[in-house]
Amino acid sequence: MKNQGLGTRLSCAWAGRKSFCLVLALYFFTNISYATDRIVQETGVGGAYTTINAALTAAVAGDRILIVPKSGGDSYDENITVNKQNLKMLSTIQGTRFILRGNFTNFSNLLLSNAEIIGNTFATGYNQHFINCLFRGHVQTESNDASATYMDHDSILNGYVQISRGRISGCYIESYDGPCIKSLAYNSFDSLIIVGNTCIIHDSVPVGILFSSAATWAHIWNNFVLVYNTGSTAGGYGIQLATAKWPGQVNTCYNNTVFVAFGSDVTAGISAQYHYSPFNMQNNAVFTLGAPGYEFDSASAAITTFKYNYGTYGFTGIQADATNNGTSAIGIDGGNPSNLFLDPDKSRNDAGCNGGPYSINNFISNSSNARVLYMSMPRQVMVNQTFRVVGDGSAK
Repeated sequence: MKNQGLGTRLSCAWAGRKSFCLVLALYFFTNISYATDRIVQETGVGGAYTTINAALTAAVAGDRILIVPKSGGDSYDENITVNKQNLKMLSTIQGTRFILRGNFTNFSNLLLSNAEIIGNTFATGYNQHFINCLFRGHVQTESNDASATYMDHDSILNGYVQISRGRISGCYIESYDGPCIKSLAYNSFDSLIIVGNTCIIHDSVPVGILFSSAATWAHIWNNFVLVYNTGSTAGGYGIQLATAKWPGQVNTCYNNTVFVAFGSDVTAGISAQYHYSPFNMQNNAVFTLGAPGYEFDSASAAITTFKYNYGTYGFTGIQADATNNGTSAIGIDGGNPSNLFLDPDKSRNDAGCNGGPYSINNFISNSSNARVLYMSMPRQVMVNQTFRVVGDGSAK
């Protein structure tokens, strides 16, 4: 086949097949589809769509829905259901979110960036990714156990995140109605990484992070959990590890800070109850008003490693060795001295959310420019060892 400007000449070995070749070539050329940018703008200038739903109706797999924020901070008032595959919904103005007032339901692979949603979000499809979004309501992604959700640098105000598997990193979550982050899936057979988040919980029986999934491995690192117990009696937990997947991996709980603020106390800062999953728990710091910093019940013998943890009021249900400190929650240069846990400045690990290679400071940024959102690599590399580095980033 030779290109001749806009035309195409087909050469076939047998003259009798020329017409067949031409028809076949035209079939393939006419069935090639290209992704399209579909602009949403409130006045429809330049042929833009005036509603998000109109753009979604016209969209096909691979399209981008580029949404111009309305003037004066007004919202697009519509309920959205995304039922097409591989779409991207983005703000046209870097660092400025478009505002959607209504419930948002996603049944497909979707990248959503720089959106503010005033309503509840239900993500029941596969592999959704939310970047730099503001959710004023609950984010529920768990009704489909096969659904992987990735949330990076998002804010959830007056709502919680319910998730099966994937990652939550660098998010700010403030909840008045249940745990800030909760995993209750049963069939996901994967892992959930909860890293570098700020969780503020106001509740009469508060729980900042609840992990209770027998089919998901837990990796809970460098989170700051602030607890306001609004009830009249002690109750709740900063982090509650009810169960996690086993065997196959060791579940990890590293370098988290739990701070119980004003109000009634909690039952314990970090609790491991009613589970048999192996957990490696190191370098955490817990401030309570008098409750134990750490509580383990008799069924939690699978806590395989408990070292370099700090808490103001000690430990219940576990024999803590001398690396742990039950009278103080300040562990500057007091975490695990191994190279695996060095701080970003290569000094010894600081217990709590600021220490270690996944320091919460890595996830705090007010920039809307291109940036790395999350990077995964081995904590230690040996000479001549082959290793893999995986990163997620955002260009806008």
